[in-house]
Amino acid sequence: MSLKISIIIPTYNQSDFIIDAIKSAITQTYLNKEIIIADDNSTDNTEEVIKPYLNGQVSIKYFKNLENIGRVKNYHKALYEYAIGDLALMLDGDDFLIDNSFIAKAVKLFEQNEELVLVFAKHKTLFNATRRIIEDHLNDQLKSVFDGNNLFINYWKGCSIPHLTSLYNRHSAMEIDYYLEDIQSSDWESVLRLIQGKKVGFINQFVAVWRKHEKNASRSFSENEILSNLKYIENAYQFARVKNHFSAKELLNWRSKMLKRYFFRILVQANFHSPESLDLVWKLIKNYSGKAYKTMRIDFKYRVFRLLKLYRPALYFVTKYVLKQESLLEDMELYNKEIPKES
Repeated sequence: MSLKISIIIPTYNQSDFIIDAIKSAITQTYLNKEIIIADDNSTDNTEEVIKPYLNGQVSIKYFKNLENIGRVKNYHKALYEYAIGDLALMLDGDDFLIDNSFIAKAVKLFEQNEELVLVFAKHKTLFNATRRIIEDHLNDQLKSVFDGNNLFINYWKGCSIPHLTSLYNRHSAMEIDYYLEDIQSSDWESVLRLIQGKKVGFINQFVAVWRKHEKNASRSFSENEILSNLKYIENAYQFARVKNHFSAKELLNWRSKMLKRYFFRILVQANFHSPESLDLVWKLIKNYSGKAYKTMRIDFKYRVFRLLKLYRPALYFVTKYVLKQESLLEDMELYNKEIPKES
């Protein structure tokens, strides 16, 4: 019997975008699938827009929360209460798939490798304001099947597991309480626990589009959210300690490297969004980890970034060809939101 796939489309006030997500799920060539629309009590015309798709040949289920419960809780509810598949894909209502055979390719990998817990692929980034589409290449060197522990311990080096291309074992995910934390990086918090002690598959193709716009959850930026989002590192660290897959020294080094990676990105955001808030960010880092603060103060990469920021062509070259993440620079420059100051 073939594996059952749950393509879950969580949405909130995304009536302008959701049809793209639905159509891309419908046109997946893999047949044994269900499509679940998890509406977090939208106040726009989402229900009216999707109505023509609810009585078609493909199994599409529509659920609407009686009240708004938030992005991550909506993920959790859909995964645990609505989905029945062996594997699940969480495709936000403003994103869409572009490779009709992606699910079929991913399932084939699962069937060939029983130890796989997750298969993911690459995605393109569409900036809605400019209609520019960018292809990042930071994952290009990954193998088709590899050890999850190896991916975990080296995650700080810059690998990324896109949520919208992650097809994962639903039962394994529920066993570790997937979408446990209501934080910005809830998907990373979940996946960094999920892959430990397992095998991971990778499809080196662009299979989906992540739409970036002013309403994205990732646009929000505040001191409280910076601190709470650290749970994606701390929870994965504590989980690894319990599982005992790594030595204490390896895990301490991993935590240190992950904190450095995280705080580097926050500092870069502050430089672009609100330079006058840099003192606040430095204070936040110092209060959280004196060691991380001292490391970041003399960090070579951060000093280079400050210099490159003064010369845009050089920064563009480094972002695209060295970091292989051109969308990062576009994101920083396009969405220039200010960091709230201390009251």
